[in-house]
Amino acid sequence: FDLSALGKSAAIFDRAKLDWFNGTYIRNMDIAGLTELCRPLLLDAGFDLARYPDRTLAEIVDSIRGNMTLLGDCAREAAIYFDSIEKLLEDDAIEHLKSNEFARPIVEALVGEMSARDSIAGEDIREIGKALQKATGAKGKALYMPMRIAVTGKLHGPELAKAIPILGPEECGIRIRSLLAKQF
Repeated sequence: FDLSALGKSAAIFDRAKLDWFNGTYIRNMDIAGLTELCRPLLLDAGFDLARYPDRTLAEIVDSIRGNMTLLGDCAREAAIYFDSIEKLLEDDAIEHLKSNEFARPIVEALVGEMSARDSIAGEDIREIGKALQKATGAKGKALYMPMRIAVTGKLHGPELAKAIPILGPEECGIRIRSLLAKQF
C-alpha cells in the first residue's frame, strides 16, 4: 500500500448508483432471506401477517421485490395485499379510469371473470385479458391498466399474474365491486 498512489480529488458519492446497487441486490437475494428481513418491517407497518401463510408471504415479497430499491420499500409495496381498495386508490389512478373510454366496461367484465372462478393462477391472467379484449375491444395499456387499478388501486406495482393469484378471486371481486361503486 502506497499513499502516493492515491488521488487528491474528493470521493464521489452517487446516491442513484447506490440505490441501483441496492435494488439489484434485493432482486437477486434469496427469497426466504428477503422475506425474513421484510417481516419486521411489515409488522411495524401494522400489517396482519397472520392473514397469509408463510409460503404466501414469500410470494408477496417475491412479487414486490422488483419495485423495491431499499428494504424499507417493502411496506409501501406490500400494502396492496393488506389494505382496502379505498385506502390504496390513488388520484392518478382515478384520473386514468376517467380518461379511458374502455375502463368501466373492462372493470364490469372483470368482476364477472372473478366471480366465475374459485381460484386463479398466473397463467389465467392472459386468458382473462383475452376475454376482456373480446368483450370490450380494448388492447394493451387501455386493457390492462383498468385491470391493475381495479385490483391494486395503483398505476404501478407487481405483475398482475403474481398479484391476482395471491389476492384470490374473492378479494379481487370485493375490490372491483367497491371500485365500481365509485363514479368514474
